[in-house]
Amino acid sequence: MGGCICKPQTAAPWPDLPPEIAGRIFSCLASHDDRISFAAVSSQWRLAARLQSPLPPPVPCINLDHGTYQRLVDGEVRRFPAAKGYRAGASFRGWLFYYHKGSGRCFLRAPLSGNPIELPTHSCVDFSTSMAWAIGAQPHSVLIGRGMDMKIVVCSSDLVFALFRHPSGGFFRPVSYLASFRPAELHDCLILRSFRVQHPAYVYTDIAFHDGKLFTLSRGEELFCQKLFTADGDMSHHLIPIVCHGIEAQPAMITNHYLVVSADKQKLLMVRWRRRPADQRAIDMWVFEADFGKARWLELKDLGGQVLFLGRSCSMAFAASQAEHWGPRFRGGNRVFVLGTEWARSSFEPQPLYKKRDIPRYCVFDMASGKTTLVSLGRARYTKTCTSGWFFPTSENL
Repeated sequence: MGGCICKPQTAAPWPDLPPEIAGRIFSCLASHDDRISFAAVSSQWRLAARLQSPLPPPVPCINLDHGTYQRLVDGEVRRFPAAKGYRAGASFRGWLFYYHKGSGRCFLRAPLSGNPIELPTHSCVDFSTSMAWAIGAQPHSVLIGRGMDMKIVVCSSDLVFALFRHPSGGFFRPVSYLASFRPAELHDCLILRSFRVQHPAYVYTDIAFHDGKLFTLSRGEELFCQKLFTADGDMSHHLIPIVCHGIEAQPAMITNHYLVVSADKQKLLMVRWRRRPADQRAIDMWVFEADFGKARWLELKDLGGQVLFLGRSCSMAFAASQAEHWGPRFRGGNRVFVLGTEWARSSFEPQPLYKKRDIPRYCVFDMASGKTTLVSLGRARYTKTCTSGWFFPTSENL
């Protein structure tokens, strides 16, 4: 009876890979989730991940606005992490809006970060549908009901701005509110200042923080700089016009406007787009740069290799080199990504003929060819109001 002289099979020592090889593998991962899983394998892999600097940004995700998000790399739907009793709502760049329905507490937090930014306590409203929010105490309250949407800009851990917008059209007069507050001095139902703009041409459509200043864009495509001054513990406001209206305006009912800071942080861009009248599946788009010296908009025919992601809750620009590892659809630059829900709301028809299952997850506009591509990612369901937003995770806390 012969004995077996074969050596026993052993598992490959993957956690013991040399740091330089593990780091090279980590650098090829485009998804933020995959990077987290990689770093969780072992302390050696976590160290290898932290040694990769500078690290290309992870591919953005689509926030489905009911506590879940969808990955662009494979279309998989996952749930945002949330403590017991809390739920993740809208996203603002790398920040998630968390709220507790029982206590009314709400705050911003980046995933894996232990430092939340507290927000004023909200009233009893339904966050899951419209991200409604009521802040402030009378007489300076801002009550945001159903149909409102908001964009939050975190200038620093000590200063936060929020823009609340009511959609135009129907029987509603366009309204926008701009609120500012300092989390370090925040108490229940306290708001430092809110500004209401009532003239339709001056209703704010977007805000952006650029070069240490907050800029607002009106429906008439005017650009303003919001100057804040603190005196005797109170905050006063001064509005400075930057760019007066100098562009042939498009019909406001069917036109979308966004402010985006360029990938190199040197320019402030305005993007205007609408559904093409002759082909409702296609998009017409114009991109402008703010010329601060001559107080005007300069039209750009080329994005200089940038990739833009546009959304009402947040927008962001990336250099083509940053997006190369995300996949073929992102390579080459000069592309603009628009959320499918915002594309759907921009129809010329009063009651669009599409159904929720026909809404693409996002659209891609090629600046060079003018071609629009509609992209679907599986069968993930939308909420009742069909809202979604971009989420731009970071790898700072791996």
